[in-house]
Amino acid sequence: MLASLTRKMAPGVRESGLLARVERARKLASTYVSAWTPHLEATRQTLRDAMKTSENKSRLVIHTTGWGLSDLPLEDLASQQNEVDLVAPVWWRESYKKAKGHQALQFTISDATGYLEDYSAAPSTAMPGKADLRAPVDGRVMSVNYLHEILATTGPVRHPSEEDIDRARALTGAHVAALEASEGQALLITPFARYETKRGKSERLEIIPPHILAKDPFTTWDWHMAPLGAIDQGLDIHLKVGAWWL
Repeated sequence: MLASLTRKMAPGVRESGLLARVERARKLASTYVSAWTPHLEATRQTLRDAMKTSENKSRLVIHTTGWGLSDLPLEDLASQQNEVDLVAPVWWRESYKKAKGHQALQFTISDATGYLEDYSAAPSTAMPGKADLRAPVDGRVMSVNYLHEILATTGPVRHPSEEDIDRARALTGAHVAALEASEGQALLITPFARYETKRGKSERLEIIPPHILAKDPFTTWDWHMAPLGAIDQGLDIHLKVGAWWL
């Protein structure tokens, strides 16, 4: 009962494991503030710049992680001339409180991939179809750190099976296609590579399957997601994050 008062979520979020990932991310962000702050600020600044670049003619839809509002420039979003729809698979009560008084901000609870509920019911057989992304025909749509959370929930980054690779390719392809289908400008911000260092040995792991994104990101930055020992003893994890206009 207490949990239902502090958060609301879309079907399949808990059962798929996404809720546990979001809760862990929130804990890491609050524990390792100095490691996370550069990534959160880079995300916010990229969004600020994108809002200046894109035409401000209609509502803005942002698909985000469910961490809260930490990676979004709240004041800049609230000052937009038109409605801003913040879409996440889980929203926390504190987010509603932070946005109180900003009439332009609307909250929607939704799984943008349209896949988590099917995956949680049959993870070994369910394969994603076309993502059910809520992209307005004449508006602007942005996906912010969301794709990584879905990919990490539905398949391992390390030693993926052929089925895992197929699932990641289908999810990424559907998400990108849905973004591209919007007649307005679409922005994708997501980690695309993971660097693990353990006992002095470093390894790069691909998050985004090859050949899904046809062009290079227009900007990149590092995200020290899990400092040494945060997740596993002796393990340090950095992510490489990119931003693409689609």
